[in-house]
Amino acid sequence: MRPQNSIIALPVRYSGKRMFRRSRAVAFLLAVSACAATPQPAPPCATCHPKETARFLHSKMGNSIGAPTPQPAGEIKHAPSGSVIAIEQRDGRMIHRLTEHGLTAEYAIDYQIGAGLAGYSYLVRIGDYFFQSPASWYKTHGWDISPGYQQLPGIDFTRVITSDCLFCHAGAVKFADPDGRRVVNPALTAITCERCHGPTANHLRRPVPGSIVNPAKLSGHARDSVCAQCHLEGAARIVNPGMAFTDFHPGEDLASVIAVYVDSGAEAAAHVVNHFEQLAQSHCARASGGKLWCGTCHDPHGETADRVAQMRAICTSCHATLSAQAHPAGTLNCLPCHMPRSSAEDIPHTAITDHRILRRPQESPIQPGGAPRSLRAWTEPAPEFRDRDLALAELTAGYQYHSPDLIRPAAALLDKITSDPSCSDAVALYRMGGLLVNQERMWAGVGLSRRAAELRPDSADYAYNLGVDLRQVGDLIGAERELKRATELDPLLEAPYMALFALQYQQRRADDALATLDRYLKQNPQNIEFRTEKTRVVAGQ
Repeated sequence: MRPQNSIIALPVRYSGKRMFRRSRAVAFLLAVSACAATPQPAPPCATCHPKETARFLHSKMGNSIGAPTPQPAGEIKHAPSGSVIAIEQRDGRMIHRLTEHGLTAEYAIDYQIGAGLAGYSYLVRIGDYFFQSPASWYKTHGWDISPGYQQLPGIDFTRVITSDCLFCHAGAVKFADPDGRRVVNPALTAITCERCHGPTANHLRRPVPGSIVNPAKLSGHARDSVCAQCHLEGAARIVNPGMAFTDFHPGEDLASVIAVYVDSGAEAAAHVVNHFEQLAQSHCARASGGKLWCGTCHDPHGETADRVAQMRAICTSCHATLSAQAHPAGTLNCLPCHMPRSSAEDIPHTAITDHRILRRPQESPIQPGGAPRSLRAWTEPAPEFRDRDLALAELTAGYQYHSPDLIRPAAALLDKITSDPSCSDAVALYRMGGLLVNQERMWAGVGLSRRAAELRPDSADYAYNLGVDLRQVGDLIGAERELKRATELDPLLEAPYMALFALQYQQRRADDALATLDRYLKQNPQNIEFRTEKTRVVAGQ
């Protein structure tokens, strides 16, 4: 199968040896964004809103990313590869050391994601890029392999953290490339007040009502979109043409920027980021006429000290009379019975709270998710985007679940869109090009991939994908040209280097192949896979 482009939310280990779905990593990053770590500096909001600001700085979102806090030393073995990851504290810094194939890579950790409710995930910085460590710390377990790495045949510090990941875990992050990998910011900061209240510049100049967004005073999709921007993952999230995740601003309908698609025929499954879907299925939310929303029970500025009493007050505001038989005297906590916790199926060592708020949850336990048979938009995007967004969502979920039943209708919709010679949707062209190549309609696929690359001339992803397709049809000169261009556009994108190396080595151009490996290793000298390949080539000369 042709590797899928990371912009479409299906990043791949392009060498063909290792593949993973991005959303599993994202789910864990969302899950670990938890409670107080090292507080970020007080924003200007503190001048007029000192209490709210102080609480927010110690809240889950206020500590979505920060400097790593000390943890016990540990060692993890990755069974499929036999690799070992050691974790230690040295000179006041956390160090992750990976040993694989007799080689060692060692990195100091720059950031942790979250603050320990479920666990921590860790980022290392290499140049202008951030990569996720293959080691994570879980509150209920301790050190273990990071989500998505468990079944890979080999591991390394190669999972690049992109703009769509950092959108939900950091404040305003700027990128120097159209693919969203090269970070401009000298440092990352946690989520700020602007994530829910929108840009503050006008409000700071003229702090009057209406000059800033108050989510609690919004209604319908606009209110819910504030939370859904990060807490509604669905089966696929598709950015509308010409948009980026950062184009969403509180007060808008999320569907104007991002179309979220969910399984149309099943209840929300036991996934880490399914609370939004589960709540919508609850009788409480449906019967409230839209009054019950995330903010009813969750204060984004920080939870109260007595959570049990808070939730009981919320529940009894509607359910003032309770059955004495089902609620014996002394029963104060509503959550264990009506919102029980269960193991998350997609992330190890984590649990989720059932937000369906069932009357008798034990009679309908939350179920594992499977391949969706069909998808529906959580909120329909604009009519001109509906076929396009649905097709991309079906293709994304189809590849994730290996489902021809999703891929077939996606192909039909995309074929209709991209067969128009005036189509300028680079994402649709690229994805249809991949489908055609997979169907062995090689030259037709290359034609679409070329059009996509021409529309995105600064994208290393699109240059790489065109290079892969050209190699498929036997145009080795064209393939080498595009793969080289991809490495020049993005000096730390591993995939085109490895594809270029393989092409040159198979042509018995060992010197050129070694030069390609050395160019990458100059940027990332500790990469184990490239060092392993270099050793093999040198030994074979």
